[in-house]
Amino acid sequence: MRRQPHQEGVALLAALALLATGTLHAQVYKWTDDKGRVHYGEKPPADRRSKQMEMNREVPPNRQDGKAAGECATIRCQYERLRNDRMVDDAERRAEREANAKRAALQPSARGMTFDVFARIDRGMTEGEVMLRAGPPDYEATDAYRVAKTWFYYPTSSDPFTTSVTIRSGRVFELDRVRKF
Repeated sequence: MRRQPHQEGVALLAALALLATGTLHAQVYKWTDDKGRVHYGEKPPADRRSKQMEMNREVPPNRQDGKAAGECATIRCQYERLRNDRMVDDAERRAEREANAKRAALQPSARGMTFDVFARIDRGMTEGEVMLRAGPPDYEATDAYRVAKTWFYYPTSSDPFTTSVTIRSGRVFELDRVRKF
């Protein structure tokens, strides 16, 4: 006979309840009744074949007064534990936000590239000449496959354009200027 899924859940719940209320070294037995239902208990019926279950309940090393540290039996205790856990999580998130803000403050702001400087940069110009005219880029990306690097000059409040300068073999290969809104 096939058991219904809810019957297995009830049997499992009964076994867990026995574990929670029983002593640490209690024996638990499993048996099946005439209707095919599985039962768990400390004493099996005499007329049924039963199987002793292996229960591995280890006692935590910090156990005091029959309760494990961090184990709560009352709603108030559980509330306090959850509240403390949330306060710790909130403090960690706040510290992470502050660390991110400090990292962002340490990064230099975008210098950008004015149109006058952009107009004076030509294809074939050396990397050093671009550096002299435009200054260091706001961001540099390298492409090892094409042996190229691209310098990005981000928009600023006075110049809303992103300028990219692609350099191959030490010379300007491509220039691009895109308006960012």
